[in-house]
Amino acid sequence: MPFGLKDAPIDTNGLKYSFAKKLILLIGQLDNEKETGGTLLRSKTADMQGLHRLERGQYFYEYSKNIANDMTVEFNWEFEIVPNVGHNHEEMGDSAADLLYGIK
Repeated sequence: MPFGLKDAPIDTNGLKYSFAKKLILLIGQLDNEKETGGTLLRSKTADMQGLHRLERGQYFYEYSKNIANDMTVEFNWEFEIVPNVGHNHEEMGDSAADLLYGIK
């Protein structure tokens, strides 16, 4: 992301294996068009997948889900939006810790 898998060293079996793993993609609700934190890569290719990180995360998840569906393989990924959090590693880390360990 945001450049895809073209020429990446992964094959159909690798994708099948990856899609079967439990993966929770956490994206901050406020990591959107109004976010000014961090550096967001902007290019014609990257912008096709979304103009901000929230859009790109949604695109990545849905695109991956569609590939798994086309391959008719198991897809154990989840997409979770973290409320009221932007591009902030501490707040996202707190959300991940709570998800993994039930602590904040």
